[in-house]
Amino acid sequence: MTSHYSTRDFFRQMPNPRLECCFSAGELLQEFDFAAIQETQSTSSSAGIC
Repeated sequence: MTSHYSTRDFFRQMPNPRLECCFSAGELLQEFDFAAIQETQSTSSSAGIC
């Protein structure tokens, strides 16, 4: 059985450097300081994200 997966869950599980890369590529959230937010626990690696 599949579980409900929300947009919020997706963004919480995505590493901050990857979020920053994705948003900067689209020139979105330019003024947001991704380094200032706390990283959540994640099992995925953010190496080679861009």
